[in-house]
This record gives sequence, structure tokens and C-alpha cells, in this order.
Amino acid sequence: MDADAGPTRFGAPEGGPPPDALDLPPETLMQYLDGELPPEERTRVEALLERSTELRRELAVFRMFHRDLSGIRIQDTQRGRSVWDRVHRQLSRPVGWLLMAGGAIVWMVYL
Repeated sequence: MDADAGPTRFGAPEGGPPPDALDLPPETLMQYLDGELPPEERTRVEALLERSTELRRELAVFRMFHRDLSGIRIQDTQRGRSVWDRVHRQLSRPVGWLLMAGGAIVWMVYL
């Protein structure tokens, strides 16, 4: 190692990833992955990806996260219904009324 060859950002030795690749924010990489970059920025990112193994590795990790997270769906089976609608439905069932009446009778007997 040369005397003037010292560590750069992230402790990478000289001759490591291109400096532009190290300055690429993760948000830009995510925008690239989502297809949200303008054409000239997309071309710049692709050129950096060709030169930087570290950046390609980062992109692979983001792709994995993107794939895993895009499969997650929030289950909304009763769209448009509020919590109170569900409470009302539970209370309006005959079993609910019978249990409530039975509880009230037991409570009055013990008073």
C-alpha cells in the first residue's frame, strides 16, 4: 500500500468503489428501483452500478426488501365500517343480550 493511499469514506482503501458511488444517497437507489428517476439521472445511476460492486450489492439488498415488503397487504375485510359498527353488531346479537341480562340479574341478586 502506498504511503499516501489512505482510507476514504466508510474506511474503504484507495482504488475501492468510485467516489460518486459512495455519494449516492440510498433514496436515489430506491427511486431507481421504483423507476421514479428522470432519464438522465437513471443513466448516471446505471453507470455507477456498472463500476461499483458495493452499489450493486446495496441494490440487491433493496430489491430483496422491495420484493418482501410489496407482498405485505393490510387485511381490510370490512371496508367502510367503523369500530362502533362492529360493537353494535356484537351487542345486537341475541346471545349478547341474554348474557347481559343474566349478568344484570346476578348483579342485582348480590346487592
